[in-house]
Amino acid sequence: MNLCFWWSLVSQHQSAYVRELAHENDVVVVAERQVSDDRKQLGWSVPELGKARIVIDPTQSQVQKLLRESGERIHILQGWKGCRLSRQVLSSPSRPSRLGVVVEACDERGARGFARTMYYRALLANPHSKVDFVLSMGSMGETYYRKRGIQPNCLFPFCYTVERREVTSDFARQLDADDKVHVSYIGQLCERKAVDILLRALHSNSRLDWQLDLVGDGPQMRELRHLCTFLNMEGRVHFRGTMDHRSALDCLSASDLLVLPSRFDGWGAVVNEALMLGVPVVCTDRCGASDLIRAPWLGSVVKAGSVSSLAEALGEWIRRGKKTSMQSEHIRDWTESIEGPYVAHYFSAVLEHVYYGAPRPVAPWRTCVAAPKQMPDVVI
Repeated sequence: MNLCFWWSLVSQHQSAYVRELAHENDVVVVAERQVSDDRKQLGWSVPELGKARIVIDPTQSQVQKLLRESGERIHILQGWKGCRLSRQVLSSPSRPSRLGVVVEACDERGARGFARTMYYRALLANPHSKVDFVLSMGSMGETYYRKRGIQPNCLFPFCYTVERREVTSDFARQLDADDKVHVSYIGQLCERKAVDILLRALHSNSRLDWQLDLVGDGPQMRELRHLCTFLNMEGRVHFRGTMDHRSALDCLSASDLLVLPSRFDGWGAVVNEALMLGVPVVCTDRCGASDLIRAPWLGSVVKAGSVSSLAEALGEWIRRGKKTSMQSEHIRDWTESIEGPYVAHYFSAVLEHVYYGAPRPVAPWRTCVAAPKQMPDVVI
């Protein structure tokens, strides 16, 4: 197959499966930029795309040329409106006949959420927005776009991928010396991420032996520090600040549990990163990546915005104690289903179904959910 991806950045969260696709297919990646300035500062680099041809910041005439020469090429957009290149393709007089999108659900909260809902309802009713297939991020994305009028036969669950990285953890040597359960959060400190709810949920488990590492910065830093003081948790909550990507993964690999307490997250790739490092995850039902937590030994999914729901799940995991090497090994083995080769195979199967009548495929992370035979009872 001939494939063309249209992105805002050369995506670290799609590179693994696109690189695999390029082994067997003619693949072009067109992007506005290679990497954003803020990600450069965190140590992110341009991901390896293998045999794929990369076009950065094309002119309007280059875009038109890519579209005119496409022939039977299948074009995959990064959403309908968030990416400038996607908008150019959709509005082009040379709009391709074979077209799909990879897209997250939108935040429906508040007045802005209502406005987004109205916008997408109108957008998707427009014939110019019609595509052959929609790869939506998780169950949350499927539900959102089905409600917006996308037909179920055009709608397929999808996930972001991350590169598997070997981490030699300096943190592990520090943290393994005690019996505390080490909980981590990695991300922005902002209202949407709901770290305030995480702190209150941990306070409800103050009699248990835990420590929290908060990696990141943001507008709520000061407020969250005050909340820790108010809850008398200063000695148990460590504000690590902004870390480069490698150091953040170092901290994550040493953790016994990752928590993503977001009020809303279109996906949440840190969930992939944790699982691939053998770390179980607690996240909310308003995170797209909750679609990965389909077995109790991978983690727990809790109600977004609920202190009591998160507190209950955290209490269960903390009482289980520190993760074991066997638990981590089983989680890492399962994550093969969300790595580049599996996701690329699923992506190809979706296109074979849409364009050539092959059977409708099932996402690999939805089929590989049985607990490993040797899993200890405590994890089940």
